[in-house]
Amino acid sequence: MKLGDIFYPLWKWWWMLAVTTLIAILSSFYIVRLQPPIYETRTTLLVGRAIAEPNPNNNEFFLSQQLAGAYATMVMRDPVRSRTMETLQLEELPEYKAQIVPNSQFIEIVVIDISPLRAQVVANELANQLIMQSPTSSRQLSSERQAFVDQQLAEMEASILATENEISTTQEELAKLTSAIQIADTQQRLAALQEKLSLLRNNYANLLSNTGGGAINTLSVIEPASLPTRPIGPNKPGIVALSAAIGLALAASAAHLLEYLNNTLESPQEISRVLGLPILGYIAEVKDSKGVWFYVHKHPRSPISEAFRSLRANLDFASLDYPLKSIFIASPDTAEGKTTVAINLAVTMGQVGKKVILVDADLRKPTVYKYPGATTKIGLKNVLVDDLDLREALRPLGDHNISILPSGNRTARSAELLSSEKMDQVLISLEGLCDALIIDGPPFFISDAVILSAKVDGVLIVIRPGHTREDVARSMMEQMDRAGARVLGIVLNRISRKNAVAYGSYRYYSTHYADSPYFEGEGLKPAGGAWRRILSPLVGRRAKSSGKTSKPNLGPQSRS
Repeated sequence: MKLGDIFYPLWKWWWMLAVTTLIAILSSFYIVRLQPPIYETRTTLLVGRAIAEPNPNNNEFFLSQQLAGAYATMVMRDPVRSRTMETLQLEELPEYKAQIVPNSQFIEIVVIDISPLRAQVVANELANQLIMQSPTSSRQLSSERQAFVDQQLAEMEASILATENEISTTQEELAKLTSAIQIADTQQRLAALQEKLSLLRNNYANLLSNTGGGAINTLSVIEPASLPTRPIGPNKPGIVALSAAIGLALAASAAHLLEYLNNTLESPQEISRVLGLPILGYIAEVKDSKGVWFYVHKHPRSPISEAFRSLRANLDFASLDYPLKSIFIASPDTAEGKTTVAINLAVTMGQVGKKVILVDADLRKPTVYKYPGATTKIGLKNVLVDDLDLREALRPLGDHNISILPSGNRTARSAELLSSEKMDQVLISLEGLCDALIIDGPPFFISDAVILSAKVDGVLIVIRPGHTREDVARSMMEQMDRAGARVLGIVLNRISRKNAVAYGSYRYYSTHYADSPYFEGEGLKPAGGAWRRILSPLVGRRAKSSGKTSKPNLGPQSRS
């Protein structure tokens, strides 16, 4: 798959991509505009006292981390939630979570709410209720008992300091003594003081741990929740951008799906890209199906006739460097309009004085009997099988410098007859009798078309936009490549009227010349035709008031 095959559906359905993306942007903007801002705040708690100790040990840190995980789970449980809702008189709590700061004894309670004040109050109350569920709350002493304990701790601290000083003094005295008896007595007294100091220290540690000052399983708030001032969401630009991206992706997927399901060739760019050929002509659809055969002759001044003249000019340019006398009008499938193109192209060539022979080489399903004055009894088949003289089989077509060679009766041996040397001789003879040889044959799913494409100077492919399938057109190109045929280009035929102004030169005709007296018949209506119909009576009255009348001078019929 080429890169162009990926981007072409996006280019073709650009309006769907634009509309879908715009709808996604507007709808998402309307939705996020109604969403209130979201605020976030957090309370940080500390488990244990290890971080405040000058010489903590690993056991204290490990135990504190294990306790932090248990408390983080506890704060999400119903007892803490229920007590918090009861205390704050809330029917439900906003969204919150409890998380542990990695490799630490810290617990963070994060609350998210549309109200910043409520988020702050809930975060602090959750921390308070969690502390109430911990042993820390049971160690909260009354003020009198706390004062007594503090007094006892102070006295014990003083005793410890006094004992330490006494020990230091005794040690100094011991160093100055020389009597053995005095040294022995001093050593006994020093041992007693050290035993007293050890006892005082143990009592002090026990009292301190019972008050919670040295306990490990404790909770304390080190950073209460603050009132948030800046919202954390919603990210309105991000949501709108994401919606636009999703809408664009869905539209792009839909465009590729539509292209996958629709296997027909539509736009000129797509047709030229798929087949790799230039587009030589744009022929609009003719409303009058009965007059389609000789439309150029009946309506020489219509835009469609001008399109055939443009096709004739392009073929003349193609023959400058390479002789181009015989042209095979081909199509990938039926109902493309190749017969219409063949006969009107022949008439257009005859209008410039060329002698043209139109051959109906479809020996299986001939259409020449529809031409006025033609017959199905005598034709190409009789020349190839019965050795009928070629001049007897030709039928002149009025005064258009055109002769027609019908196909004759149908035959099942068409492929054998067209590939024979006799057919080569017939083509050489026909080229000697005319200036341009136009061959109308079967569509390319018939093997006869492949045979004819290899016997002519050039092949002109007729494509009907919105009707010709891409796989059939590709198959036709592969067959012509194998046959070594020279493909001149593409003619877009039966272009719908509503899309005709978007194809090539029809835009130019409809804009500049559609209201010109030169054009007639089924010409395209110019843009702004309604305004012209409204203003035309005013223009007519103005012409009458000035005493002037205008008649279009059509002049002689153009033959170029």
